Amino acid sequence: MLKRLGLSLISLVCVLTATAAMAHRGNASLETEAFGSQDAMQLDRRISSLEQRFYTLESNINQLRQQITVSRPSPVTPNTRDLEVERLRSEIQLLEERIREVECAAAKLDERTLSPAARAARRTSGKGADPCRLQPETPVQLSARPR
Repeated sequence: MLKRLGLSLISLVCVLTATAAMAHRGNASLETEAFGSQDAMQLDRRISSLEQRFYTLESNINQLRQQITVSRPSPVTPNTRDLEVERLRSEIQLLEERIREVECAAAKLDERTLSPAARAARRTSGKGADPCRLQPETPVQLSARPR
């Protein structure tokens, strides 16, 4: 869009320049016939007038470019970033829960493989307070696998 606007403005400047040049030639030929020759002061005033017009056009073009730049929406808005961060946090929380389930299942399976004497020794030493190890015969249950 910026390219199209720039090309349109450049085309406009070229058309205005050509129009001004043609008008100047027509006026110059009329004045040459009427007055013989154009004096330097009058020519200087006309050039200054054209310079002022070009400066005004250039200022307008720059203002339009700035407005286009400001009006463009940014690709990542803070609201989108906040939503993304929140989604990642919830996914991390789900993964942490899944890890706890797997660790508990591994503790249950470990407790099942111990001999009855080792199991009794663990319980009397205070290491058997882990809730995952209290009932090793219960089935291991994991939540549904996230996709």
